[in-house]
Amino acid sequence: MTALARTFPSTRDAPGVDPWRADLVEEWAKGPISDGERMTARFLLSVWDPRLAWELDPFDVMEALKVWSLSHHEAFLRWARKPWWP
Repeated sequence: MTALARTFPSTRDAPGVDPWRADLVEEWAKGPISDGERMTARFLLSVWDPRLAWELDPFDVMEALKVWSLSHHEAFLRWARKPWWP
């Protein structure tokens, strides 16, 4: 998860990324951050555990593609070409 999170510029140094701690990523995503950062956190948490009822809205790929930068699109597409879940 740390390697995946680091492919997104907005979460490279976010709390809970290294070492991976989903609870810290979720807490960070509730704070005063950009929509793109929050969307990236929602994506990462959905990969980590898609069944868990996170306190954030569920990840929405169409919304993400609207707010993400090109570098975030590229990171997501690299994952989507060979998706994996822990």
